[in-house]
Amino acid sequence: MARSVEVRVDGRGRVRAEFSGFPEGECGEEAESLERALGALGVRVRVRARRLKPPGVIRAELGLDSEAPARPEPAALRRPGGGRG
Repeated sequence: MARSVEVRVDGRGRVRAEFSGFPEGECGEEAESLERALGALGVRVRVRARRLKPPGVIRAELGLDSEAPARPEPAALRRPGGGRG
């Protein structure tokens, strides 16, 4: 599977980002890179929760397993103040 980052922003300014195809350690690095990039654009980000996918899901995304277990919800990011900006 190719590496990808899916980012969704809801009407309250909450951001959910899902990282797919990254080994566990690299996923955290990419999340921090996204936070820095948003910061460079003037967006203040406060991480509310970070959920790692189970090892079986990560192995499946990397093509190391043929079957993937159910996927958890993406990590939730929220702008301070909950506003739109």
